[in-house]
Amino acid sequence: MQPEGRIINIRGHHLLCAYAFTGMGYNIAFTENMRCIVEAFRTPSHLMRIVEGFDDVCACCPHSDGRSCRKGEDMAVSMDKAVLAILGIEVDSVYESTFLHRGVEDGVRQQLFHDICIQCSWFTSHCHGVIA
Repeated sequence: MQPEGRIINIRGHHLLCAYAFTGMGYNIAFTENMRCIVEAFRTPSHLMRIVEGFDDVCACCPHSDGRSCRKGEDMAVSMDKAVLAILGIEVDSVYESTFLHRGVEDGVRQQLFHDICIQCSWFTSHCHGVIA
């Protein structure tokens, strides 16, 4: 779980996951960790660092090997790049959560969300239709 006030490390496509989070996850540890990250994402002015690859969401994922995703790192990297390009944000930069949340809300329309996330197993079961 993320300590309050700590800078959250987050990869590009996990911004979409945070935006669309409905309280479900792989297991209790993952879900509670994600809930803390989402709370930071929705808290005005919380600092978030955009990272490449493994991030604070991955830290509790059962598909993580501690460095990368064993389930689909290539897909995740592709999704990250798409989100970074759409939002105009850069890896290794720190942003306020308000800026990132607004960017997802304003910059990622339903079709783009669909195009980026369609390959993800969570898309049809949890996220589809969340971003209008």
